Amino acid sequence: MQNFTVKLRAQDQGIPPKYSDTTLRVVITDADDQNPKFLRESYSAELPGDGRPGELRTRPEPIKAIDQDEGICAPLQYSIVQSQDTKYFRIHPHSGVITLLTPIGYSDLTNGATLVVKATQVDNPDRYALTTVTLTRLGGIHNDISALAFVQKKFYMRIREDTAVGNRILALPTNKPGKHLKYSIPDPVNSQFFNVGMLGEVILTKPLDYEKMTRHDFQILATDDITNATADVTLEITDVNDWEPRFRETHYEFAIPKSQTLQSRSVPLEGLMIGKVEAADGDRNDKLELSLRGQHAGLFEIDNIGNIYMRPEQLHQLNESVVHLIAIARDSGIPPRSTSVPVTVTMEGVTLAQSSWSNSLLAMFVALVAIFIIIILALICCIVHYKSKTRKTTPALARSNRGHSGVSSANLMTHEKMTSGNGNGATTSSGNVSVLHMKRNGGNVTMANGSYQSNAMGAGISGMGASAILAASLERERERERQRENYAATVRSKYLVSS
Repeated sequence: MQNFTVKLRAQDQGIPPKYSDTTLRVVITDADDQNPKFLRESYSAELPGDGRPGELRTRPEPIKAIDQDEGICAPLQYSIVQSQDTKYFRIHPHSGVITLLTPIGYSDLTNGATLVVKATQVDNPDRYALTTVTLTRLGGIHNDISALAFVQKKFYMRIREDTAVGNRILALPTNKPGKHLKYSIPDPVNSQFFNVGMLGEVILTKPLDYEKMTRHDFQILATDDITNATADVTLEITDVNDWEPRFRETHYEFAIPKSQTLQSRSVPLEGLMIGKVEAADGDRNDKLELSLRGQHAGLFEIDNIGNIYMRPEQLHQLNESVVHLIAIARDSGIPPRSTSVPVTVTMEGVTLAQSSWSNSLLAMFVALVAIFIIIILALICCIVHYKSKTRKTTPALARSNRGHSGVSSANLMTHEKMTSGNGNGATTSSGNVSVLHMKRNGGNVTMANGSYQSNAMGAGISGMGASAILAASLERERERERQRENYAATVRSKYLVSS
């Protein structure tokens, strides 16, 4: 399957429900997870009888390998695995054509040779395939009685742990190519993972696991029923990042204890561990890197073993009692893999502490306002009391002045002289009472200013305090004006009666 289509629908909970549809098309891209493969498991060719250099013709077809990842089709490069016979031959890296480089004598390669050809991906050297090319020499002297032997005593190969079962890993050429030899692996453990074919190729029969075994060392036994031969094989397994990190729990919840923050505001929150998350990776050599993500992730930090600590320098910006975070574990494999888990932190301790601190500030503010209001009310009471005292003092003085003025008014004596002729009047004074001089000229009355003196008023003023002098003086002036008006009214009324 290279692609598929999914129909998605988003629907609300209304009545009737409304929805919207869309189509998601997923295109699957091929991954580099397959080794190259030769079109044939083995090839054969004949060496020239005269030993002249030149290209060798392989059967049943030219050597060719392909990348099994069809979506990638990585280019391949051919090479010959080193052995004691490779000095005579060369293979073209792109076409796979084998060429005899140097002339060979009649005594050389009399029993032929077996070459191991390797096809490797140019972009990934860990992806390769092997095949064998059996070379025979025409007219050569065959000595089947010679002892059987491998072309080399030790074979070494690196192999990825994700190599598919059934792949040919390594070829083991002998000095008797093309013969029906029997191969076996004496080691009971490694014989479960590997098998040797009739042509001496090592085949993988069980999946490899780098985390369980990083290296396979075993011996291969070959026999032609006459003689035996052994070779040592070392296969080093290369790690593949085939495990994602895993958390122990699917959801972590932590709470900050009240005792940590409510007892004293002076207790520092730096270094306060609020919890621990546990993560592990199934790959042997991978190291995990932990991090936190979320809106308030800056308030916390996490170390490499999963301990979560609080960072209070930005705590004043927090206005929530519950913080939601995402813990992410990322491994060091190639390519790296990661996984995440939700983390919930209940900030009841810090939130309540902040609330208590805010309430304390509010209480202090209210107390200051209350004290200010009390001071204002006290000032107002003092002012009202002072004004009331002043008003009580002023009317008393006014009543005293009016009493003295009444007596003086009663003792006023008016002397007038009526003339029938020219209307000239006369004035007379009696005691200390001022006498108003009036003169009648025809229908007009002329009054002269007199003087009024009250000994009683003078005596009253001398006994008053400095604070009441001004008020008494003003009241006295007003009383004088009223006396003058009353006197003038009395004079008018008498004049009207006499006239």
